[in-house]
Amino acid sequence: MADFAEHYDTAVLPTRARKPKDKALVESAINILYTRIYAPLHDKVFHSLRDLNEAIRILLDKHNSILYQQKPFSRKQQFDSVEKNQLKPLPELKFEFKKYQQAKVQPNCHVLLSEDRKYYSVPYIYTGQKVDIGYTATTVEIFSKHERIALHQRNRTWSKYTTNGAHLHPNHQYYRRWNKDFFVQEGAKIGEHTIRFMEQLFAQSKHPEQAFKSCQGVLHLATKNGNDKVDQATGICLQFDYVSYRKLEQILSMDFQNIKWDEASPTQLDLFHENIRGQMYYK
Repeated sequence: MADFAEHYDTAVLPTRARKPKDKALVESAINILYTRIYAPLHDKVFHSLRDLNEAIRILLDKHNSILYQQKPFSRKQQFDSVEKNQLKPLPELKFEFKKYQQAKVQPNCHVLLSEDRKYYSVPYIYTGQKVDIGYTATTVEIFSKHERIALHQRNRTWSKYTTNGAHLHPNHQYYRRWNKDFFVQEGAKIGEHTIRFMEQLFAQSKHPEQAFKSCQGVLHLATKNGNDKVDQATGICLQFDYVSYRKLEQILSMDFQNIKWDEASPTQLDLFHENIRGQMYYK
């Protein structure tokens, strides 16, 4: 509500709950409109919204032209002579409802917008800190201690990351071990396929930092499932060009070791479409 008031340069004075006398004028106006507009139209049938609106407009104009009971002017006359000249022009941009959430800046200088499962970059100096995210249908703003530190267009594309290159530290010193060499070396402990899988993750990312989260996930899967199983699964991903953490996770959730992948049917391959979550999603 505060955002709405600020956008339209106005003030909101809320009334107390279940205290109708706090807004007596509003309650009275509703009763009058009910009698003069709703009641006359109650038994009529309209075959389009346009016809209904035209009927309401006629009765509304009539209502606004009726003189007040104890005043020598109508609502329309009062508006034209007093209120109209006090109105300000509407803002050029339409108000957009804004939602808020908190997030922690990850070592790759990004925060997660939970609603979309998309990542947005912030300046590296905020790594490890908690920030506030305010987002509308078109923009994402990130604040630290009420100061805006990043502004992005809302990501509606297939990409999971929206990155401003100026936010990233050139020497990677703020995330220490988190760099390409570190993850490739850790991948080598799992197997040859995993090395190639991680290298491909970095190759298809515009910025190296965008691959860090997926590579970290691969290491976690190896801890959970064992190196041999994960290396075999990454080999299958490479075979069918399914190089993403989500697809690797889906393959591991299947009885993939008993599938003859050289003879895999289109139906089996379709299981890795991005729109299919798989059983792991619900665990």
